[in-house]
Amino acid sequence: EALAGSMVKIAGKDVIATWKIIVAGIAAPMLYGFYAAIYFGYLIKRKPELTIHTKMMRACMIWAIQPILHYILMRLGDSGIDIYKSIKPLFLAVRNPEVGQILRVMRNDLSRDITSFVHEHQDIFFPHIKKDMIHDDSSDKLDSKKSFIHRGK
Repeated sequence: EALAGSMVKIAGKDVIATWKIIVAGIAAPMLYGFYAAIYFGYLIKRKPELTIHTKMMRACMIWAIQPILHYILMRLGDSGIDIYKSIKPLFLAVRNPEVGQILRVMRNDLSRDITSFVHEHQDIFFPHIKKDMIHDDSSDKLDSKKSFIHRGK
C-alpha cells in the first residue's frame, strides 16, 4: 500500500526513510523519556533526602545521556565483535607458530580449488569471457620465508 502511494518508485525508499525518521525522532526519545521517568520514580521512592529539583535534574541528565550511550555502545559493539572474532586466531598463532604455515597451505589449497572450479564452470557463469583471457595463478607458489604482505608479484 505504502509503495503504491509512494512518489519514489524504487522499492519504496521514501517509506523506509520515513519509518527511520519516526523511530529516530519520536520513538527513541519517548523510550528514553520512559526510562528517565522510571529513574525519577526510583529517586522519589528511594532517595527522599534529595530535593525535587535535584531529582528532576538527574532524570533530565539520564534522558540526555542515553542517546550518546546508545551510539557509543552501538559503535563499540560493532568493532568489539570483530576484535572478539580475531582473538582466538591470535592466541593460536602465538601458542603454535606452525599454525602460520598450516594457514598458508590451506590458503594455497583453497585458491587452487576455487581457480579449478572457476575454470570448470566458466562457460556457465561467464559465457562472454574467452578461456585464454583468464590467468591461472594457482601455479604461483608463495615463498614461506616471505611475509604475507610481500608476495613478490
